[in-house]
Amino acid sequence: MRLTDQQRQDLKDKIIGQLNQRYEMTAQQVTKLEQNKLNDLDRAAQTQLDYNDSVSDGSLTVREILELEKKGTTTVD
Repeated sequence: MRLTDQQRQDLKDKIIGQLNQRYEMTAQQVTKLEQNKLNDLDRAAQTQLDYNDSVSDGSLTVREILELEKKGTTTVD
């Protein structure tokens, strides 16, 4: 049995709709995964900053102390 032009068009529309729905779901999943990873990186960066602040002398960060030491401006015991 042959499909009429209308049936053929309806079938094409249905297939395209299903493909678009799958693609959209995949795009949403990728976007969510990307956002989750960015949030993880933000948390890791904040943890590192908190750690740096906890081990620094006074108001200087570890990085600042190392830079001063490298320049020979100060020594760190």
